[in-house]
Amino acid sequence: MTTQASPRIVYKKQIPVAARASMEGASSQSPSRDAGYKP
Repeated sequence: MTTQASPRIVYKKQIPVAARASMEGASSQSPSRDAGYKP
């Protein structure tokens, strides 16, 4: 059960992180990108 939950959490977290990086990627001067990318 833990093996299936581990990849699921990472996959779910990678989707929002990638989407945020892509959306904020346009704003290179935005400090949010650095703070959001590096927790």
